[in-house]
Amino acid sequence: MNIITGSNIEQLILEHLIVYWGYSFVLMVYGGYIFNPPLKVIAVVLFNQCVIGYSMLYALPIIPTITYTGSGFTDLTYTALCLMVYYVLHCIWFYCTHRLMHVRFFWRHIHHIHHTYKETLPYAAFYCHPFEHLFVNLMSGFIGPILFSRDVITLKICFHLGTLRTVHAHYSDIRGDTPGNHDLHHMFYRFNYGTGDVMDRIFGTYMKPAKL
Repeated sequence: MNIITGSNIEQLILEHLIVYWGYSFVLMVYGGYIFNPPLKVIAVVLFNQCVIGYSMLYALPIIPTITYTGSGFTDLTYTALCLMVYYVLHCIWFYCTHRLMHVRFFWRHIHHIHHTYKETLPYAAFYCHPFEHLFVNLMSGFIGPILFSRDVITLKICFHLGTLRTVHAHYSDIRGDTPGNHDLHHMFYRFNYGTGDVMDRIFGTYMKPAKL
């Protein structure tokens, strides 16, 4: 069984740093922006990634699973099913906890940090309060592995795809004058809380991108 242990947590974190900062750089250059993240942003993001992220990964093997089988990629059907379930759980957890962060108390003490930048910037995707990074960002990605399989391969897929998706959501890919879903969230705050648009459509918080 290829289970996450202390010996490969460092490798996961290193891969995560490469994915996050590498993709941020690519998007900024592709979009014609200068890649110049402020030192404060770099410090906060690295703290969240290396301290909060490492702590979460270190604690993961200790948390008991509900239906762990340890099959990993020896059972592709099980792995595919896990990934689909993980995505659904991710969407539900992220929407609910992100919307909770917009309640006055959490906004004032925690979430306003992430909204420091009105425009969405790839390198600032994880620029947030450490509690928010743990409770919203990391738990959205780890709620599936916590409940089900947490072999290294499946965990890497979830971790890195989630990172890519989050960074891309914070790329202001405005072509002309049409912002994306998450751009609208950073502009108006009360819409587009979720990953994609399914949860927002269900709960009536979806704002369709349109020319401004």
